[in-house]
Amino acid sequence: EAELGWLNSSLQLAADEPFDLDELLLDVVTRLAGRLEEQQAEAAHLKVIGLWEGFFGVANLVSSEDRPELSLPSNCQVRTVEMIVNARVACDPEWLEQVVRAEVVGAVDSRGASVEFRQVQSFRPGRPVPTHRFDRDD
Repeated sequence: EAELGWLNSSLQLAADEPFDLDELLLDVVTRLAGRLEEQQAEAAHLKVIGLWEGFFGVANLVSSEDRPELSLPSNCQVRTVEMIVNARVACDPEWLEQVVRAEVVGAVDSRGASVEFRQVQSFRPGRPVPTHRFDRDD
């Protein structure tokens, strides 16, 4: 885990015209997967969740060798949506944040929507410190 850049982000999207939430979620993950592949940054976990009036959809990428997938469709057309981006990638966390911001904006702009990043945390956790060790004889 100490080799991974972690990112947790919540944002609000708004548009004048309705758009397909599931298409947006899959587009964001696909755009991010492409950027990670360009930099040979291995994805350990990438999930994008869209929430709207009690409905939600989920798109994810479970490894760089897999394709992005819509794991839980919302089947919704929306004008506003709360979105959560959660990523664990073998890369610099600052680079990861820049890429997530750029690709989310690109996906949102293509739908004539606007985005407000409400909270973004990007970091690299420290190395784990085990509390118990086993002797070699055990």
